[in-house]
Amino acid sequence: MPERSSARSDKAKAVWLVAEIRRQVKADMSAGVTDIRKGLVELARGISDVRLAVEDARREAATDLSHGLAKLTDRIEAVAAAPGSASVARTPSVPAEAGHVDGGHAKDTEG
Repeated sequence: MPERSSARSDKAKAVWLVAEIRRQVKADMSAGVTDIRKGLVELARGISDVRLAVEDARREAATDLSHGLAKLTDRIEAVAAAPGSASVARTPSVPAEAGHVDGGHAKDTEG
């Protein structure tokens, strides 16, 4: 009967070993899932940080552009207002007595 006892012992060892392997795999998977969750949280924080940085950069660029346009406008106005500066082309005014213009020809509006 020592063979039966040995077989039972081997079977018990195998069952224990399979159970231990399952426990270890489950623990490793649980740890892996925890690591994945931590990674996802860090990724979400990183994405949030990037979004904030992009928004800050956009605001800064808009402010810089606004200041640049204001300076350019001031320079253009200063040049235009300076005596002896080249005149800016203006639309000539049409005298009231010329009537309406249609295709380059004046039409008399009086009947």
